[in-house]
Amino acid sequence: MKKLSRSCLLLCILFSLCACGAGRGDSQGSEPGQAQNDFNQMVWETGMELSYANQFSVEKSGDFYLITIVGNDRFLVIPEGKSAPDGIPKDVIAIQKPLDHVYLASSSVFDLIRQAGAMGHLRLSGTKKEDLSIEEAVKAMEEGSLLYAGKYSKPDYELLIAQECDLA
Repeated sequence: MKKLSRSCLLLCILFSLCACGAGRGDSQGSEPGQAQNDFNQMVWETGMELSYANQFSVEKSGDFYLITIVGNDRFLVIPEGKSAPDGIPKDVIAIQKPLDHVYLASSSVFDLIRQAGAMGHLRLSGTKKEDLSIEEAVKAMEEGSLLYAGKYSKPDYELLIAQECDLA
């Protein structure tokens, strides 16, 4: 249950960062005009002020975000059009934006994604249309912009690959 909660939290954070939109400057580093090609040289500062949440933190270096979830799970969000820096530690999972071919296995998270205004980022579902209660998700399935890709315990890997799933 903890892993599911962490995954849901990560999805919400990622979609929040996607909705904010990253800057389109050429800088990868923490100072304008200075490219950072090495994770260990990046300077991190608070990237998101949190009013109530206390289970994660977000730091920023240029257009890059480093999300740390309680339990030491760390994720580096790489802006669209940028390359991953060298030297990313093995305990950091790199996630390349844009995240617009997402497989959402948990039906209970659909409403959180809807509330975040990120339904358009979903491409694949682990829930069949008849089992969905979120109107926007049902409509997306009817229109074909959201596809059923098998339940979480038995996903359709061929469909996930064919649809270029970038986050599950």
